[in-house]
Amino acid sequence: MGKPFGFSDPGLIFEKKEGNQESFEIFLKLEKRLEEMSEDGYESFRDFSQAEKDLMFPEDPNEEFLLEKYLKLTAEQRKSLPLDVCEKLGLEKITNLIEKNPSISRSLEDLAKHHRVSYKHELEVAQLAFFILKKIDLDENEKEDFLIAALLHDHGKIKTPLAVLAKEEGFDLSEQAIIQEHSGHSRDYANQNGFGNLVRAITGGHHDYTGSPNANRTKSENADFLEEKRNGDLRLEKLTKFFSIIDIFHSLYSAREYSKERISPEKCREFLKKKDCFQGREFEEMIDLVANLFSDTKESATEKAQYL
Repeated sequence: MGKPFGFSDPGLIFEKKEGNQESFEIFLKLEKRLEEMSEDGYESFRDFSQAEKDLMFPEDPNEEFLLEKYLKLTAEQRKSLPLDVCEKLGLEKITNLIEKNPSISRSLEDLAKHHRVSYKHELEVAQLAFFILKKIDLDENEKEDFLIAALLHDHGKIKTPLAVLAKEEGFDLSEQAIIQEHSGHSRDYANQNGFGNLVRAITGGHHDYTGSPNANRTKSENADFLEEKRNGDLRLEKLTKFFSIIDIFHSLYSAREYSKERISPEKCREFLKKKDCFQGREFEEMIDLVANLFSDTKESATEKAQYL
């Protein structure tokens, strides 16, 4: 299953020891379901009960989530997991990406120390992206870059004051502007560490199509920037929008400091489909793919589409 997960100082976040029996037992509870998962994984996950989904994506932002539990297991415990469980859930793929890229592990370590909820969000978005990538037509390099972008997209929040990130009520305009600065910092980090165009586009642009202004540009400059995007690399724009859909959905569906309760998958679906930036068949189908993972309403007609 690969070597144990290792940050520069793993004790800061993941204390791997034989006593992590509780984490191991979570996998045992899911054993039958996980063994039944198809190689695709998407359809299987849709059929999980809400209780089973909550074991993987708990509502409480302070509760350990599935990927975090996996990272805390010892190598011996991982070897005892159900056959192919790590591959089917994306745990092994995501862990390997982190282990072979020190810049990703450093980023996650710093973000976890600064703001746990943002760290949890990044890893859960990566796991959701793993499921969604099974359903869209990308080559393996693009899929890997998409996952890397998921693991880095909120890196810039390391520079966002905790007083803003952890605020328990709505943000005013000045606070929104401060938060929006994180995407530029994330893109700069991706660029400084040699990641490619797709990683840079997603980390820097995952809020550019959602109506959220970039604090470093005036309203006119934002309009010019979006026009340049539209006239630029349409594939990068499309994939950045695809990522934005996953990112926004998770932000709405998961509890945060400023929103203690989840928004239902159907309300998330409705909200996203009303946004001007996501008009068009391929974006509506992408929204359905993400929402259907957690929804009881199954819209199979859109799930067979090939987007690219």
